[in-house]
Order: sequence, then C-alpha cells, then structure tokens
Amino acid sequence: MDEGPIAVPVLAVLIATLFAGRRWWARRCHERLVADARQVTVLAPPTVDPAGGAALWSNLVGLLRPGWRRALTGQPHVACEYVFSEAGVAIRLWVPGAIPPGLVERALEATWPGAHTQVRPAEPPLPAPATASGGS
Repeated sequence: MDEGPIAVPVLAVLIATLFAGRRWWARRCHERLVADARQVTVLAPPTVDPAGGAALWSNLVGLLRPGWRRALTGQPHVACEYVFSEAGVAIRLWVPGAIPPGLVERALEATWPGAHTQVRPAEPPLPAPATASGGS
C-alpha cells in the first residue's frame, strides 16, 4: 500500500521527459522554419494603392496551415519591417524556408503593380552576442 516512494520519482521522471521532449520538438520545428529563410525587400512603385496592404495579407492568408498541422509542426510566420534610408522607405519581409520560393514575391507584385522585389538569404534580426574571451 505504500507506493509513494516509487510513484513520486517515476512521476517526476515522466514529467521531466515530457517537458524535455516538448522542448526538443519545438526547437526542431523552429530550425525547420529557419532553414533556407529569406528576406524579401519590396521596392514599391512611386504611387501605391492604400488598399494594397489589406490585399497583400488577404493573399498571404493561404499560407495558414490547418489546426492539427499547426499543433504538430508550427505555423510558418512572415515578419514585416520598414527600412528607412536615403533612397526612401522599403518594406522588408522575413519569409521562412518552409514557404516555397516565389510565392510571397508573386503575391507582393500582384498586390502592387509596378513593385519589384529583391530576395537574399535571411540574416538574424539582432547581431549575435559577443563571446567572452578566455584568459587575462
């Protein structure tokens, strides 16, 4: 009748295994999204239709995965940023490698006729932290 000394450690090991497995799976899914990711820079035409933004996101809604697949492998996400320079304002999208090449680019060019895109491999949004040098 005294299962406590056995059940508690077994339950603790089971819970730790579940947490470690969940963390491993989430990291694996994230690495699959980051592999072959790219940055798409939108070079907008001189005049832009204001309704184009809503049309773009309407075109990209097709990237959504069914609920069961999102739960298992995650949802590819598209991040958007504005880049200001002397040449003007550009919109840059971060696109995961899981999204086929050309899909987002065609959606952008269909949304804003006259827009062009430049594609290059994705870079981390923040610089990597400097490693501490050993020795004195």
